[in-house]
Amino acid sequence: AYLKVAGSLLDPVKADRISDMLVFVFVDFPHRFSHVNTGEFLETFGQSASDTQIIWSDIRKVLREHRMGTGLVRDDRLFVGSAINPTLTWCKAMHVIIRMAGLYYFLWVPIRIAFLPFSTFTHPLALASDLPVDCLVWAFFLIHLNTAYKNSRSKWVMNRYKILIRTDPRLVLGMFPLDWIAYVYGAPNEVCCVMRLN
Repeated sequence: AYLKVAGSLLDPVKADRISDMLVFVFVDFPHRFSHVNTGEFLETFGQSASDTQIIWSDIRKVLREHRMGTGLVRDDRLFVGSAINPTLTWCKAMHVIIRMAGLYYFLWVPIRIAFLPFSTFTHPLALASDLPVDCLVWAFFLIHLNTAYKNSRSKWVMNRYKILIRTDPRLVLGMFPLDWIAYVYGAPNEVCCVMRLN
């Protein structure tokens, strides 16, 4: 289809000829291809959404990314390129577990503040429940920063900075151990418990 329109794989196809190429690709499509279809094709296979032409190497690159796993991904694959596949069952289960951890904080921290059941912040019974949940939150945050997501163009995003920017600020705030920072600086038990509210 590309050769019929462009004449050579080295020549670009202008935007006004893309609809002609689509006719050869989708031979059974019953309607005419419009400028909307042309725009979608350019957005998918072009270097940017403002492109006015398409070249064969860009189309080949996008198709190769799909075959390598940066496009469509099977549910049983651990990685999407260099990031974790979010469709994995254990990855989905992590979200359920972290919600349970949030419920623990929501119920247990106010009780700690109101009644101070432990004489010190590092009481063994307090640590037995606090440390595992804190470690779970930190582990979830690290996993989340290394988990791919699909953008508005249905392409997998694996850039860690973009993943961080998209992360819920409440998760970022909850990762900081303000209670342990207060404890290290000598704050009393009551203040350390209040700091767990983050």
